[in-house]
Formats: sequence, C-alpha cells, structure tokens
Amino acid sequence: DPLVLFNLGALHLDLGRAQEAIPLLERSIERAPAGFSLVCKSHVLLVCAQRQLGRADEALRACRAGRAKLPREPELLFYEGLLLQEAGDPVGAETHLRELLQMPPSSDLAGNDIGLRGYKTQHNLAIALRDQKRWQEAETVWRAAISSRADFAPAWLGLAGLFTSQGRWDDLEREAVRAEARSETREMAALLRARVHLARKEFSPAVELLKAAAVRLPHAAWPRLLLAEARWLGGGEPAVIERALRDVLALDPNHLPTRQRLAQLIGRANATLPAPEQEPSTE
Repeated sequence: DPLVLFNLGALHLDLGRAQEAIPLLERSIERAPAGFSLVCKSHVLLVCAQRQLGRADEALRACRAGRAKLPREPELLFYEGLLLQEAGDPVGAETHLRELLQMPPSSDLAGNDIGLRGYKTQHNLAIALRDQKRWQEAETVWRAAISSRADFAPAWLGLAGLFTSQGRWDDLEREAVRAEARSETREMAALLRARVHLARKEFSPAVELLKAAAVRLPHAAWPRLLLAEARWLGGGEPAVIERALRDVLALDPNHLPTRQRLAQLIGRANATLPAPEQEPSTE
C-alpha cells in the first residue's frame, strides 16, 4: 500500500535511518495510483534521504525525477535550488529560487510550508548571491527575509556573516541594538554578538553567551547550532564537542552539516584508538 510505505519511509527518516527509508519511499512512488496526494512528499523525502547520506548526485537525480512529473511543485523546486547551491552552482540555484519566489501563492495551504514562498527561499537566494560576490543584493534579500519573519535565525546569521566578512563591525552592532529594542527579535541580538565573538576567535565569551541563550530557548535550534560551532572551532574536548553536536541533532535530526561534523569527529576518535590485539592462532 503506497500510504503505508510512505509512512514507514517517513518514520525511518525521522529516526535518522535514511538508508532504510529509501526503498520504502521508492516503492511508495512506484505503487502510487494517479492522483495520490502524497506522491510529491514522497519525492521530497526521497531527496532528503539521499542528501542526508551525502549522496548529492542521487539526491539531484531524485529531485529531477520528481520534477519531471511535478514541474511546479514548490518543495521540489526549492530542493533543486538548494542542491545546486551545495554543488557549487550558485547561478543555477539563483534561477530556481527566483522562479519559486515568482510563483503565485497557493490556494491550498494544507501541508505547505509558507516559508518556501518567502523567507526560507529568500535566505537561500541570498546565499547564492553572496557566493557570486553580489554583496549588496545578498544583503537586500537577507533584509527582506528578516522583514518577512523577524525571528528567522538563519537570515540573521547570513547577514551577520556578510558583515563580519567585510569588517562592518559598527553595522553589526547597530543591528544588535535594533534587535534588542524589539521583543520579537531580542534573542537575535545574542546571536549577532555571539557571531562577532566567533569571527574574532573569542570562543569562551561566545560559549557563555550561547549557553545562556540555549537555557532561555530550550526548543530553539540556533543557539545550540552556534554553540556547537563555537565548541568545534575552539578545539575543546571531543566529548564536549560531541555533546554539543548531538544537542543540535536532538532538535533537528536531519541537519546535514551537523551530521557530517559528528561523523568526522567519531572518525577522528576511531583513528586514534589502538588496534585490537590479535587472538592467538588456533591452527
């Protein structure tokens, strides 16, 4: 049954078992009757599973296979843009993301992520523009994303990264002061100041600032994400870094950069373990 297969695949993916999710989602797509309401979501989850496993080419192929059948589906268009960006093609990413932003609003909001028609896509478009060294355009688009969703931390981080790369410390401080003045953006000020500390390699004050933010915001991923970044860059104890990475994954199990860093950290630890002693031969 395609519905059962879809739900099993989605459950495996939520549990971080992408390898087991893939054949279930593929079978759901194969067996889906015409008009099956979850066929688009099946394609999206298949793309996410391949991407989670680091199979960029397979993820892009899966995305394009879905778009061949559903060329105007926002999620598939979004993921193709994202995958092109990750593959080092910011021009291709820009084309797809602009197309998505120009699509008319959907009358069917059920199950749709409204951020795909606005701030989430604007954020990724800004990244594509930044990677093309179109600094002013990137800043404008990040500001538009923040205007659409004042508490969208990735856009604030993108803007902060742009300012720090250009040494615009006064502009960054002004943004932090403005953020502190509004209740809906007050926590973003802590994010901006932590980003400054990280840029200046001041890891201890960044850690203290982010630990306090994580306590105030127990369900928010961004303070834990930046805290993991501070632990990683600061070169602390591996066990402390691992705990910070796992705290991110507890809130966002499919966060790809964090999963990659955790695998890298575990790989380093395994590489330093002594080889096991060989058992005496019984021959």
